[in-house]
Amino acid sequence: MGNFGSTQAMITVLKNNKALLGNRKSLFRSKKDYISSKKTYSSISGEFFDYKTASPELLEEIRQKFIKERRKEAIKNGLLLAFIISVCIFLTYIFFISETNSLNKSSNEIKPKETKQFRLIIKDGDEWIDAGNYENAIIQYTRAAKLFPNQFEVEYRICLGYSYLCRYDQKECEKGKEIVLKTIEKYPNENKMKELVQFFSD
Repeated sequence: MGNFGSTQAMITVLKNNKALLGNRKSLFRSKKDYISSKKTYSSISGEFFDYKTASPELLEEIRQKFIKERRKEAIKNGLLLAFIISVCIFLTYIFFISETNSLNKSSNEIKPKETKQFRLIIKDGDEWIDAGNYENAIIQYTRAAKLFPNQFEVEYRICLGYSYLCRYDQKECEKGKEIVLKTIEKYPNENKMKELVQFFSD
């Protein structure tokens, strides 16, 4: 019975000693940290580093160097994260602008339900041109332009109507010339627009 009690007491003492050893704090959390720390210090100082023989002052110096290195790493990671976030925001903005422009472009395109009306108005204007009634032709072409703006063929017909009105009826010459020049400025690569300027020559 006495031997059993002694054995139990010894086990208790060993457990307490183990617990005390477990609470000891080391400069390095693991063997891996220790090896990494040696390499880091050696790369910084260019000296051989032996942790076992290092003085408290040297260990403090190492600790300060590690703190500085970690701060640098944290700043570098922060800048990288900020850059990635900025790129994501920029790409999101570009995508939003692209989608908005696409929607605006779609709204200006000819809609199937209104195509028939549009063609009828253009056809009516063409018939007035052929009949020599340029004023009515201009009215119809202007209606078509309001229905679907920024259509070159419609704007060209308006200019053509004013050109004929000035040349053959001697009417609206100044207004017609102004409209033709603005249209040329809007569509500089359309050569047939430039041919209409001759209708307004003195």
